[in-house]
Amino acid sequence: MAAHHLERVRAKMADLAQLESLLATTIDRCEGDGAASCAVIELLDQYTTT
Repeated sequence: MAAHHLERVRAKMADLAQLESLLATTIDRCEGDGAASCAVIELLDQYTTT
């Protein structure tokens, strides 16, 4: 049972690491051109604050 739980935790950690990488890349792309705002980041912000 504990081994199965550990497997699930590791899978979630891998998913979060992938999400972190994707978000970091998105932020770099949005901020790279000096734009005042980024539609992708704004959408994510709306999703997390509701």
